[in-house]
Amino acid sequence: MGKQIHGYIVQHPSLAEDATVGNGLANFYAKRDEIDAAFQAFLITPQRDLISWNSVLGTFLNTRNHLLAWMLGERSKPRDITILTLIKFCISISRLVMEKVTAI
Repeated sequence: MGKQIHGYIVQHPSLAEDATVGNGLANFYAKRDEIDAAFQAFLITPQRDLISWNSVLGTFLNTRNHLLAWMLGERSKPRDITILTLIKFCISISRLVMEKVTAI
């Protein structure tokens, strides 16, 4: 059903311009773990709002959690460099948030 709605949106470009519609489409694909399609839906949304950005960031973070679970599922144990990489990622996100807050 979701892909049919996507087709309808493509046929009616005025719908694609609505951030709410784009966010819903991206969310639909993210919940189906179709990360590339979710990101494409994000990219074609011309008027991205805070919800758009939060959705795509959440999708990205959830995907990374899946990768960590996959790594653990293959009995590959994270080492210090793995933990350091995760911490660096969290710090970079934290810095971006702090820069945005101080800019307001």
